[in-house]
Amino acid sequence: MINCGQMRTVVGIQPPTDTVDQLGRPNPTWETRTYMRAEVRDLGAIETEWGGGPAVVRQFDLIARWGTVQKYGITERFRLVFNGRTCAIAAITDTKEMHRRAVIRCVEVVP
Repeated sequence: MINCGQMRTVVGIQPPTDTVDQLGRPNPTWETRTYMRAEVRDLGAIETEWGGGPAVVRQFDLIARWGTVQKYGITERFRLVFNGRTCAIAAITDTKEMHRRAVIRCVEVVP
């Protein structure tokens, strides 16, 4: 069950806006459209290749109401902003398949 006291973090929801640059290449832009409350669980860091070198990025699980995820149409193309971090969504799951609680797995975006 989700308790309101657990959802202490305000999360900005950023859907992509696909634009085209002067050379005709797709260039997604991001703008926070709305906010939701969620519980943030830090899953630790992972090593990855970024910009030709190794980088360490953080992984998080955000626990939110399933209805909120459905209301805003959040998909894996969106980004989430919270606590000064920007994260790409890796997966959205309904762990108990009761449509009450959504677990959003996200990975910090390296600038």
